[in-house]
Amino acid sequence: MTMAEERTPRMPPAARAPERAPTKVPEQAAERPAESRRPVPAVAPPAAPAAPAEPLEATVRKLGPADVIAYRHVRLEALREHPAAFGTTFADMANAPHAAFAERLEQAAIFGLYTAHGLEGLMCLARERGSNTRHRATITQVYLREKLRGQGGAAMLLEALVTEAEATGIRQLELTVAEDNRTAHDFYARHGFTRIGVIPRALRIDGAYVDEILMMRRVGEDA
Repeated sequence: MTMAEERTPRMPPAARAPERAPTKVPEQAAERPAESRRPVPAVAPPAAPAAPAEPLEATVRKLGPADVIAYRHVRLEALREHPAAFGTTFADMANAPHAAFAERLEQAAIFGLYTAHGLEGLMCLARERGSNTRHRATITQVYLREKLRGQGGAAMLLEALVTEAEATGIRQLELTVAEDNRTAHDFYARHGFTRIGVIPRALRIDGAYVDEILMMRRVGEDA
C-alpha cells in the first residue's frame, strides 16, 4: 500500500471519485535536468570588422635648395632612429654644416613625402656619373616615419622616383637591403625588383657584420 492510498479512504468502485487529469506543468516552469542548470560560460561577441585604413593624405615632390633645413632634420632623424639601416651614421652627419646637405640635394634627386605636418619621408635617386654607367642609379636614404608605414607612402615615393629615372634616361635601378630586413625585401620584390646577389659583410655595426641583398629593376625602354 502506498502512502497516497493510506491518506485516501477506500470507496466502492462505482462511487469512487473520478481521477483528475495530471496538471500540465508549464514548459518554462518545468524543472531542468541538473546538467542544464550548470552556469554557461560567457562568450564574447565576435569582434567588429576593422575599419578600412583611410588613404594617406600626402604629396611627393623633388626637394630643392629651399628644403635643406627640413631635409637635414629628417635625414638626421632617420640615422638616429635606425642606425643599423644605413651605411652612414648619425655621428657622421650630426655636425655636418647645412652646406653638406645642400650639396647632396644638388648631386642627387631626393624626393620627399609631405603631409599636413611637413616633410615625413625621403627617397634618394643617386645616378652613376661615368659615361658607361650613367644608365644606372642607386636608391638610397629611404626613410618613412613609423606612423605612416603600411599606408602607401613608400610606394608613392618609389613611383615618383621611377618616373624621374625614366624621364632622365636611367635604365636600371639598384639598391641593397640588409639580409634580415624581410619587410624591405618583400616591398621591393612586389614593385618589380629582383634579387641578383649578396654582398657579404657589407656593413659592420657594433663589431658585427651584416650581409646585404643586392636588388635590381629595369625601367624605361629596357623594362
